[in-house]
Formats: sequence, structure tokens, C-alpha cells
Amino acid sequence: MKTIVNLLTISRIPLIILFAYFSIVNNIKQKPFIFFINIFILIIIGITDFLDGYLARKYKVTTKFGEYIDPLMDKIFFAIVFPVLAYLAGVNNEKIHLLILIFLIIIFWIRDLIVTFLRIFAEKYNIKPGASMWGKIRTFSTFYIVILIYYFLQKPKTFPEISPTILYIVEGYLIIYTLITLITYIKQFLPAIKKELKY
Repeated sequence: MKTIVNLLTISRIPLIILFAYFSIVNNIKQKPFIFFINIFILIIIGITDFLDGYLARKYKVTTKFGEYIDPLMDKIFFAIVFPVLAYLAGVNNEKIHLLILIFLIIIFWIRDLIVTFLRIFAEKYNIKPGASMWGKIRTFSTFYIVILIYYFLQKPKTFPEISPTILYIVEGYLIIYTLITLITYIKQFLPAIKKELKY
């Protein structure tokens, strides 16, 4: 079971790469079946993200490897998928969404850099903060927000339209929620920060 869980986690790498490839191809060729493939890929990525954690907890096969590789997969997802969406927004002349997506990418990177920096102190003082529910909700909801944004940017012309206002709302939610998760992480690492500042 441990091997299955790790394979589920690692399987997100080729899926993310396929999504990026098909997004660029579909933007050039505009084939509905490629659009559906990408929607399917995003759904599978979301399912594997839920399933690996669920199986690891259910069968008690959590490992150090899993603790590090799962958040790494999330970082790879954000690092590849959101620039792809920004590219699609740019070539489709969605200037406002392009700016919002660029802003999201910057926030994601700042958040990850701060969290990585704080983990150094946590390791030094043997402080092991637990996984944040805020972070889990953010990651889970992000997969489906990405589907919504991708649908808006790449849907075939015969498909129903999505109001740009809905996208502004979900993009705003993602910005706010990302900042909330950063604050909760900082709170978890406060004991390590206080110890370090005493020196």
C-alpha cells in the first residue's frame, strides 16, 4: 500500500506536464477533444491529491518521503499550471485575468519561500507543526478553481459562457485564502521564531 500511495503522489508530475503540453497545443489547434482531455487530467490530479493522503491515513502508511513529496507536488502544480493559465490569458487578450494570475503566481512564490524559510527554524528547534486544515482546503479548492479558469480561457465556442465576474470572485477568494494559509503557517512556526530571536 505504501508503494501505491507514493505512486499516486508522483503520478501528478507527468499529468501536470501533459496538461501544460495539451494547453499550448489546444491554444494553437482549438480541438474540443484536447480541451476534454485537459479537463479530465485536472480532475485526475485533484483525485490523486485527495486519494494518496486518504489511503496513507486509512492504512497508516505515512512516511517521511510522503510528508515531503506531497507538498512538493503541490508546489510543482502551482509552479507549472498557473503560468500556463497566465499564458493562455495573455494570448486570448484577457488582460485583467492575466494580471490577476501573475499576481497569484507572485503570492504563491512568496508564500512558499516564507514557509520554506520558517521550516529551517522548525527543524533547528525540533518543532514539527501539523498540516493546516486551511492549507488542505486551499489546495483542494485550487484544483477546481483551475478547472473553472481553464474552461473560461479554452472552452469551445459552442459551450456555455462563464461570467468574468464569477472568475474575479474565485480568483479573489484564492488570493485571500492563500494569505490566510500563510498567516496560519507563521503562527505555527512562532515558537521557533521566538527562540531564534532570543539569540
